[in-house]
Amino acid sequence: MRTKYFLPFLLAVFTLFACDKMPENGDLDGQWQMTSIKHLRHEAPTPALIGKVYWSFQLKLLSIYTPEDKHNNSESYTFCRFQVKGDSLHITKSYVHSMNTDIEMDETATYLDRVGLHNNRESYAIKTLTDSRLVLHSDYHELEFRKW
Repeated sequence: MRTKYFLPFLLAVFTLFACDKMPENGDLDGQWQMTSIKHLRHEAPTPALIGKVYWSFQLKLLSIYTPEDKHNNSESYTFCRFQVKGDSLHITKSYVHSMNTDIEMDETATYLDRVGLHNNRESYAIKTLTDSRLVLHSDYHELEFRKW
């Protein structure tokens, strides 16, 4: 009699959890709104977009979105590959999606300073990471975010 109910119960549990990915990056996963940016070694080429910059982490992809600005000279989205090692965040490559292809950004590009990314690649120390607040520090920037 127990096996009669066990199989449907087991199928229901697998159905609920089969399509959902567990957060791979812990509290880092999700969408973050930039609340502060400090330029440590230089002046930003143009004014920062405080409150209008969103970083979204999922699996190994970071999406930087500015709804009111084409921050990378062609689009309002920049996509980055990243790794988290201990208390460090390493952005390894950045891309612009154009038409049906992703184009890797030039390593010397500095026009992403307004959104907190100095070059195509950058490393940050994770100073604070909770379920609602994120503080990143690099050689060029100190960034603060709130969970959105």
